[in-house]
Amino acid sequence: MDDRQCRCAGRAAFGHDKPGGLAQAVQQKGDGSVVLNVAIGSGYNVEAPRSGQLLMNTKLRAVAAMGEKSQMGYMFNYLVPWRQQIPILTGSHKKRDRLTFAEGDFAAVYAMSDVHGCYSELVEAHRRIEADAERIPGPKLILLLGDYVDRGPDSSAVLEFLSKPPPPGFQRLALCGNHDAELVKLYRKPTRLLEWLGFAGTETLNSYGIDIEHLLQSAAGNEMIARVIHNMIPERHIQFLESLPIMLQMGRVVFVHAGIRPGIDLKRQKDSDLMWIRQPFLDEGPQLPFLVIHGHTPARIPTFGPQRIGIDTAVSATGRLTVLTIKGTRVGLL
Repeated sequence: MDDRQCRCAGRAAFGHDKPGGLAQAVQQKGDGSVVLNVAIGSGYNVEAPRSGQLLMNTKLRAVAAMGEKSQMGYMFNYLVPWRQQIPILTGSHKKRDRLTFAEGDFAAVYAMSDVHGCYSELVEAHRRIEADAERIPGPKLILLLGDYVDRGPDSSAVLEFLSKPPPPGFQRLALCGNHDAELVKLYRKPTRLLEWLGFAGTETLNSYGIDIEHLLQSAAGNEMIARVIHNMIPERHIQFLESLPIMLQMGRVVFVHAGIRPGIDLKRQKDSDLMWIRQPFLDEGPQLPFLVIHGHTPARIPTFGPQRIGIDTAVSATGRLTVLTIKGTRVGLL
């Protein structure tokens, strides 16, 4: 990536060529890493380990310094085709909490998303975080952006791990994702079981020792399956998921599972959007004076879009659980 390409990528990714865009400058350092200077309040620097790990939001044009335009390929990088999804199960849940911390409450914030039953990768990410934070004085926060269950093999172990205290010197906060909310709905009201199983839920039940395929083949009814689910999944795991807040605002940065409805005040955002939205958020960004850190839409590597950073790197498929760091005004990838 040469200097011109860096400038183009930064403008496209952070909306610098649009009113309210965040990008001020893009620099490529001698080691090949790229630094994006992002204007949020006093300014954040976003660092990627190497230029190949910068992934721009597609459908945006990269505008070159010479005035030429190039079209970036549409969604070329995503592991699986995505679509606008809606909640699959019936039932409702009380509106989840939205939290606010001051910008300087933590010396370092470590954010990750979409663990999806990958217990060993979650433990390894905590080891990386603890090693990185050894020389950082002051309070530190480990922040998870939702989707702890389904897809991977160890959802039960993930929930047990997150239900326990964080490492010494850290606070830990978990937000709710759409998969987490759907598991709660199934547990409390086990209707439309087959649709939920198609939502990657089979792996979650297997992690609790529930052979759902055997139960279905034996023609067990919904009532019997519900009894098995209630007997095998600890109530404390469901209570943990029910207790999760849905959004954290920290100064000019918003953390959420999926994204926000563009242009809508944070106080008016619906829980369903915060857990499920893709478009128009992915293309348009928040349309508010915030940087949104989110998961939900998987990609091989972190994605940098208009006023947003996506950190769901599909750990159940790639083995990579990305950790985003915020230390003062510096944003990086661990």
